[in-house]
Amino acid sequence: MGSTGTVLVVVRGPSGAGKSSTAARIRSAYGRGLAVVGQDLLRREVLRERDVADGANIALIGLVTRHALDSGFHTVVEGILDAGRYPAPGRRLTEPATLAPARRYEQVRLTYSSEGGW
Repeated sequence: MGSTGTVLVVVRGPSGAGKSSTAARIRSAYGRGLAVVGQDLLRREVLRERDVADGANIALIGLVTRHALDSGFHTVVEGILDAGRYPAPGRRLTEPATLAPARRYEQVRLTYSSEGGW
């Protein structure tokens, strides 16, 4: 299950921090063979679910991510994935029971500085 050459990247941060833009830049730089799994798309558009702890979108993010990795795609998961509402999203996404393990796992957390910059 999965590919030994796949990479999973999780991009987290507050609203407006540039998560989607960062994921889009990664995809643009890499090209084909990279899947982007957006929390907002799955939660808001597919499920029309409110942002609640342990919502159905979490499992759906895991299923889509698993399928992408199983199919040999490097995968970027992007979203707020707030630790208060989404317990340990990076760990949960990479648990063998949830996902086929990627060879590499990277987590990027985008934040604002007090001066309004990055």
